[in-house]
Amino acid sequence: MAYNIIDTGNYVRDRVVGMGVLQAVPEGDLNGQPLEEIAPGAEFVRFYLGAEDSISFAIEAEQPTTEPENFVTINGSDSPVHDEPIGAGIAIYIIATTGTPKYRYV
Repeated sequence: MAYNIIDTGNYVRDRVVGMGVLQAVPEGDLNGQPLEEIAPGAEFVRFYLGAEDSISFAIEAEQPTTEPENFVTINGSDSPVHDEPIGAGIAIYIIATTGTPKYRYV
């Protein structure tokens, strides 16, 4: 899904042109479990989390060979829907999950 982004500190959806298939987030491991290949034209990974779900992930150009030092953790109780910007040459590697979070490329 492509958006026209208005830079106000928040992502503002101006135009929606498509959405990827909803999938289960893979179980993580210390080196990171990659998400499926980025859908063509995708600008974000949208995570959907239940109140008890959480995800920890790293954003890297290559799969880490050891546990990443820098990673992001999101909790469904704080953010049930989370958009993570993506770009060419990077991927998201799942380190850990709790519950049954889902994702899709947008």
